[in-house]
Amino acid sequence: MTKELVRGLRAVCPAPDPDGQPDWDLAEEVSDSVEPPDKTASCDESSGFNLLQTLVEMHRKDPDVTFRVVEDGPGAGRCKG
Repeated sequence: MTKELVRGLRAVCPAPDPDGQPDWDLAEEVSDSVEPPDKTASCDESSGFNLLQTLVEMHRKDPDVTFRVVEDGPGAGRCKG
């Protein structure tokens, strides 16, 4: 996983916490600049990229959107090792 992608994920990490303060400016900057992983990328890298893109897109559509963690929600368990 690239350092830039990790930076973006760290910026959005607090989003599901009701008291969290994600850095949306940084997340958007990284989301706009990081290239999609190629076909040889790990499942973790692809999932991280998709998560960052999805959260930023949802935030852009509704800056007051509330995120919450659902353990068996869509996409759960995609990376099986």
